[in-house]
Amino acid sequence: MPNITAPQTLDGRKASPEAQLELRRRCIIYFRQGVKRAEIARRLGLSRQWVTKIIQVFQKEGEETAVQGKKRGISTKAAAARRLLTAAQERQLYGWIVDKNPRQLKFAFALWTAKAVMDLVFKKFGISLSLTTVRRYLTEWGMTPQRPKKKAIQQNDKAVKRWLDEDYPAIAARAKKEGATIFWQDETAVQQDTNWVRGYAPRGQTPTIEHDRTSCYGAPVMISAVNNQGLSYFIFQRTAVRRYSFIRFLWRLIQENKPSGRKLFVICDNVRVHHAKLVTAWCEKHKDQIELFFLPSYSPELNPDEFINRALKTELRLRRTMNHEQTLKAAKSIIKAFQRSRRRIKACFEVRTTRYAQAA
Repeated sequence: MPNITAPQTLDGRKASPEAQLELRRRCIIYFRQGVKRAEIARRLGLSRQWVTKIIQVFQKEGEETAVQGKKRGISTKAAAARRLLTAAQERQLYGWIVDKNPRQLKFAFALWTAKAVMDLVFKKFGISLSLTTVRRYLTEWGMTPQRPKKKAIQQNDKAVKRWLDEDYPAIAARAKKEGATIFWQDETAVQQDTNWVRGYAPRGQTPTIEHDRTSCYGAPVMISAVNNQGLSYFIFQRTAVRRYSFIRFLWRLIQENKPSGRKLFVICDNVRVHHAKLVTAWCEKHKDQIELFFLPSYSPELNPDEFINRALKTELRLRRTMNHEQTLKAAKSIIKAFQRSRRRIKACFEVRTTRYAQAA
């Protein structure tokens, strides 16, 4: 006996807006001609339920509404009636959240959480909203909960703006004019101390990474320099960075780049050793080969080399617990892999806060 399959019906909701208009119009024409609903559904290849809804709207609200289709959910007027904040209050609240932080509005919160917004609404408007309602408003405004970036309270915003708008563009222009190469320099302890790692585990069973807290003391140190062309230089030492070790690194940087015959512009942070009199005197003596520039204080996010440090520590943190010797050996292996892939170095200049450094 042959298989007999029922003809497939079209889901009118999935048709294009133009096709839906035509289907509704033809549905009403057939209904006026006295065609039964089941036959209309068969002729148009639609479900009987969809045809019935069109005819019901036609009978209650007229042909125009039936052809145009009714918006699903509650009407705009009904939705507005349900809102607890006026349009003006919503605009004002949105502006506070976007343009100000809680501290500026005399709140103890560090971030705009749903609870903080709920308290803000009550303080400013005297309206009590539930957390669910607050979250609904925030979602409608296109806001999502996000892990915050860190910023030092000592950072000078004007100095940062001046660096981005004036200081660095002037350095880049000089480098181009004088044929110099720009490097960003930094130093870091080589240890397993990053929190920027994640691992899978059953829901509710947070994974644990064993960490030797004594490894924070006496850890080896890495001094590095990178540029936006993917060049990178690293040295490791077992003691903290002092004046002589910093000068030794700068001298090696000069020697490594000597074949290019180009002067080096080295941008670094404001730790005390970088401003030491001995370092200043040495740089003055070698001013034809190297020159130091300094980032605004407390602004590590402006230094691309900081993101190499973060990448190194993340790689180390993903490995089993190690002592200083094992950590140093692993770090050297990871850094060699970074150096073989210039793409990995260039990626540090693609972070939002370091894109400015691509210009040189």
